[in-house]
Amino acid sequence: MKELFKEVCNEKTTYMENIDKMIDAIQNNKLKELLFDEIELTVKKHNPNRSKCAGCPDHRTNGKDAEKRICRCLLYKNMDGVEKDCNSCVLEQLYNVKKGRYTITNYEIPAYYSGKGIGEIDLIISDEEFEYATEVKPHTKEDKKDNPETLLRMIAEILTYTYGFEESKYKKAIAFFENTPQYNEYQEQNPKIVELLKLADISVFLFKETKENHVEYEIIKM
Repeated sequence: MKELFKEVCNEKTTYMENIDKMIDAIQNNKLKELLFDEIELTVKKHNPNRSKCAGCPDHRTNGKDAEKRICRCLLYKNMDGVEKDCNSCVLEQLYNVKKGRYTITNYEIPAYYSGKGIGEIDLIISDEEFEYATEVKPHTKEDKKDNPETLLRMIAEILTYTYGFEESKYKKAIAFFENTPQYNEYQEQNPKIVELLKLADISVFLFKETKENHVEYEIIKM
């Protein structure tokens, strides 16, 4: 069965084996074969319009839908010069980001390749030097532990979505919130995950809560 490698990266029984597979693929220049298997690929061209927030008109805030909405809010809530109506938004929390070195400059950027199961780059986090194409695993206000995806899954996703771009276009990154499964896994400092992050040249960002009740965050590079 043809499938993207990211689809097996949450499997607990083969987790260490899959980390080793990715390390081996990077070291032996076989990353494309591992990530995409035999999925039919086309190059996708898209220039998204970011002049207006599309808003959240209803309460469908579960799963992937919630992830997209949160990434949208992380951009528009903290972006000057765009039309937005935060007072009528149905998200139960709005995502203020404290001004600092790192800012959010775009979201949902199409991957270089288009194909079955290939998603989009969640966020672009920028500083004065680089743009970081970032895979994000957010939480919801009700339950910070509602997203069980692994760090390996995040790594596989961002490698999949950025593969094909010129190396100078984006730095690769993953990002998560405090006290989430991804944060807790990172704190464990699994030597194989540390090796993989270094080998793949992937940066790690934390959305650190700076005020109670999830009303403001600071972006910190780990």
